[in-house]
Amino acid sequence: MELSDYWGALVRGWWLIVIFAVGGLVVGLALPSLGTTSPPRWVSTSSIGSPPTATGPANAGGNALAGNITTDQLLYYGTTDKVLQDVLHATGYPMSIQAVRESIELIGPAEAGAPANAPASGTNGVIDVRVSAPTAAMSIGINTAFCLAMEIEVANQVQTAHNDAISNTEATLARVLLEGYTNKLPFGVTRSAIQIQINTLENYLAGLVVQTPSTTFQVTQAPEATNVTKITSTSTLSKRPVRAAAGLGIGVVLGLLAAVALWMLDKRLKTAKRAQAAFAYPVVAEIPADSSDATEPYRLLWLSVFREPLPLPPVEQNRQLYQGEDPVLEAGVGSGPGGSPA
Repeated sequence: MELSDYWGALVRGWWLIVIFAVGGLVVGLALPSLGTTSPPRWVSTSSIGSPPTATGPANAGGNALAGNITTDQLLYYGTTDKVLQDVLHATGYPMSIQAVRESIELIGPAEAGAPANAPASGTNGVIDVRVSAPTAAMSIGINTAFCLAMEIEVANQVQTAHNDAISNTEATLARVLLEGYTNKLPFGVTRSAIQIQINTLENYLAGLVVQTPSTTFQVTQAPEATNVTKITSTSTLSKRPVRAAAGLGIGVVLGLLAAVALWMLDKRLKTAKRAQAAFAYPVVAEIPADSSDATEPYRLLWLSVFREPLPLPPVEQNRQLYQGEDPVLEAGVGSGPGGSPA
């Protein structure tokens, strides 16, 4: 089928398209809500981190020995299984780690080049925590447990960095002392320089040993009942106009397919191409619809053509001419009554 045939099929099957479209519209309006309305969830917010101080940003450089943790580190710690497992242990809710991870949203400070409407905490060194849960008490409970778990995790990370610094300093001091005792000094290093390095390492190690690790991490905004809001989300398909539009669109598509299918299954000779292919005769003219003003002239043309016998296909003509037959004379064309010439 060519493109014109498809167009003709759609034109002739317009009634199918209308029926299916109206049916789809009625079904879309009559059906109940196709989308489920999710149950209400309660959202609580809090803020944690190391906000800038009067002497400068407290989290500059992320120096864990000084208790400074960057917001990137906080965002990473907040998604680890260890922190989320601590939240589950603290709350006791029958949830999976993945469910806890999906209920917690962490929002950091605005990044350079980010869109103006992008969510951001608004304070350097601080991240906002947004927890959604089926109940207000559950939302606040998870939020509080998360803030506590993050505080413990940051303290553990600072303590680990402090212990690593002591171990690394002790190893370096032992290596330098060994070089001094064995007199295997690096090239260009004198014994006086080695002694200065030993004194510096000993003083630094003594400071680390007596130092108590501390962090600048704090909960800048604790989750409270006043910060809990109720959010109810609905599916788009639950709206009546959307269902009606979807039903109408599906009905139109089904109507188009039905019109084309009906045209392809109908083997009647409805076009000149089909008639020519079926009879192997050229199409001289087409009679328009009965309602057309040009019907009668076409009928007269048809009668004038078909009063004479139709010419045989070229193959049949050649066969009869080869056998010495004249189909025109045998048909009596141009002769009067009784077969005599008129």
